[in-house]
Amino acid sequence: MATVVFALGNNPAVDAQDGLKIAELLGRSRNLAAVRAAKKIAARARLDTRRGEPENIELNDAEMIELFALLGRPSATPISAAMINLHHELAAALSRSDG
Repeated sequence: MATVVFALGNNPAVDAQDGLKIAELLGRSRNLAAVRAAKKIAARARLDTRRGEPENIELNDAEMIELFALLGRPSATPISAAMINLHHELAAALSRSDG
C-alpha cells in the first residue's frame, strides 16, 4: 500500500489507511466529483510501492471542493495531523483558484 500524495501546495500526503478512509467517505456521496476523487485516492492508496512511486494525485477544483468539505465536517472518525495539513493545503489551493 502506498502513501497518498496530492499535487498541490507542499504536496501534502496521508498514509494509505487514511487515504482509504477518505476514499470510502467520499465514495458514499452522490456527487460525481466526490466519487471521482474517491476513485483516484483509493487507487493510489492500494498501489504496490515495490513497482515504484506513482505520480501525485491531481484533483480538479470540483474534486478539491468535495475533499475540502469532507475534511472540514465534524466526524466521529478521528482526523490525523496529515489530514488537517491536507485540509489547510486545499484551502490555500482553492483560495488561489478563486483569485
